[in-house]
Amino acid sequence: MVEPTKNRDYYIGVVYAAIDNELATTNLLTPHQKRFVSSAFYRQMRLESMSFDWDVIIGDTLGGDGEKYIPQVILEFHPDCPDDPEASIVWAAQYMLRNVLANMGYGIREAYAKACVVYNAGSYTMFLAYINYSSMWILGIPNTTREYIKRVIYGG
Repeated sequence: MVEPTKNRDYYIGVVYAAIDNELATTNLLTPHQKRFVSSAFYRQMRLESMSFDWDVIIGDTLGGDGEKYIPQVILEFHPDCPDDPEASIVWAAQYMLRNVLANMGYGIREAYAKACVVYNAGSYTMFLAYINYSSMWILGIPNTTREYIKRVIYGG
């Protein structure tokens, strides 16, 4: 259970610390790319958690498919994700960075966009989009995921 001394601001700090700690472990990104990833991850977690709603943070409010905590992870599909508000943020940072680095041949924005597809709609959706549309893969992504990408990459 969440300690009473932890509040919304504490968890926002955890979001920044989680991605920055993960970024510190790689030399595959430039400082500019690392700043982009850090900002995009913050926007992604803000979007996932309904602007860091407290009931979402502590797991009292679940997403429509049973998503939990700030990262809104479906624990049933990701058994490696800890069932804990703070540890799930660290897991999400590791998951996103791993997927960004896997797509780095395309530039940082496209790499993060593809990682967002995997996070939001699943790796099979990304696979089918790439197989069916190649460099125009975005055409094979559901509209809701396209909107998600736009909000994460560009804000708003």
